[in-house]
Amino acid sequence: MAINTRTQNNIYKFSFHVKESNKYIQIIEKLLVYNVFIIIFGALFFLVSIILGMYNIISPLKLFQVLWTPLFIPSISLFFTAVLIQALISRFKNKEK
Repeated sequence: MAINTRTQNNIYKFSFHVKESNKYIQIIEKLLVYNVFIIIFGALFFLVSIILGMYNIISPLKLFQVLWTPLFIPSISLFFTAVLIQALISRFKNKEK
């Protein structure tokens, strides 16, 4: 049974679309992994800054305050948004079953 050229082109387009979407998914997954490490680093840095602040070494705490708005708030927001979207997707998938 021979496959005509039109069917072969459709199969190629579909496989190219799947490969391309997997590429985007992998990029997003890597971004989220890096994001989690930023959050963990931020939490540890905050704890160390608080401990050093008790000994009147306040420069790490000032640095944390400077980095809070441009780095840590977007990371935390992205993390919770991803968790919320994942929870909604899994809930809708479970309702379909």
